[in-house]
Amino acid sequence: MDTISVVYLSWIPYGIEEMNAFVKSYKEHSAGVPHQLTIIFNGVHTDEDYQPFLKIAEDELENRFTYFILEKGQDIDAYFFVTRKLKSDYLFFLNTYSRILAENWLRKFVKAFEDPQIGLVSATASAMSYYSAVFQKNSWKWDRKQSLFDEFRKYKLMIKALLYWRFLFKPFPNYHIRTNAFMIKRETMLRIQCPLLDSKFKAYLFESGHMSLTNQVLKMNLSVRMMDSNGLLYEMKDWEHVPVFWNDKQQLLLIEDNQTNKYASALHEEQQFMSYLAWGKRGQS
Repeated sequence: MDTISVVYLSWIPYGIEEMNAFVKSYKEHSAGVPHQLTIIFNGVHTDEDYQPFLKIAEDELENRFTYFILEKGQDIDAYFFVTRKLKSDYLFFLNTYSRILAENWLRKFVKAFEDPQIGLVSATASAMSYYSAVFQKNSWKWDRKQSLFDEFRKYKLMIKALLYWRFLFKPFPNYHIRTNAFMIKRETMLRIQCPLLDSKFKAYLFESGHMSLTNQVLKMNLSVRMMDSNGLLYEMKDWEHVPVFWNDKQQLLLIEDNQTNKYASALHEEQQFMSYLAWGKRGQS
């Protein structure tokens, strides 16, 4: 029987409230299949940093988990660290802000991998391009309402995007899964090449650059899918039509995070623009 590890990353500096919220959602929604829960306490410098977080897990989860402690590193660094430590056949990764919204959430992901061509499944995805977004947000036209400093900074950013970022990121549409909640075979994860992620920008590159997690899995001739709260899978060409990430009311969202919450709490006009960044169209919300 295949074994499954669910890995939750708790970035300590974000505060204990995030840990509380995840644990609450984990307890309220049955996974639907047996699994091992592993927690990574990241951003730890002293024992006092993580002990309150560990106590929550011990009290609420009744010690049904294992854990690792890291001093620093981007989320993806932590994921690769634990991939080498664990021996499970499948790995399901959740970041600090992840909150489970539906019953049998893990069973739905496991079922997806009954298709041997599936290589990567995520709860959210996007077509956003780090490069193209600069030009979606800004215009070459001089804005008299802005200060000289702000206009100078805008042009500097656009020139940087033209001369540098366009060689690192595909232009829109740049389809990629988001790494807040995704499932992958351990053997596939071990084949992924990941450079040292010593900055947030490099983490963005790994998520949506030319050598992103998504693109590397595709180069293995495996499929990449997004899943909704009903367990339905969608190919890239259909992602923009599904109300999951920054689209409509996100009513088919399976696992939320800070970015989906940002959209949910935004004003209508802001939501429209966020949909434009993610999908190149104004949302229906």
